[in-house]
Amino acid sequence: MTKIINLTPHEINIVGHEPILSSGSVRITETSHVIDEINGIDIIVKKFGKVDGMPKPQPDTVFVVSLMVAQQLTHRDDVLTVGETVRNEAGQVVGAKNFSRLPQNHGRLED
Repeated sequence: MTKIINLTPHEINIVGHEPILSSGSVRITETSHVIDEINGIDIIVKKFGKVDGMPKPQPDTVFVVSLMVAQQLTHRDDVLTVGETVRNEAGQVVGAKNFSRLPQNHGRLED
């Protein structure tokens, strides 16, 4: 059985399964600088850099991370994000149907 490690700051609720508690959080370094302004409001450029806190690959283990983190980890095939969300009557996200893998992270698990 594959071990699922949640590296988002939130509990993950996949419909029909036990909640997956957070095991820590992975972050991306970020810098920004002002490039312009419109009507007195600064326009900035953000640059995202290194992913901090990502564990090394482990056998039979996948890591659930934010979409932004997954987009930075194109060399890792053990990275998942939350897939299709489930909303309540008020439109609030209450869970997910599945996990998602970005095309650039695809490789280790079967289609």
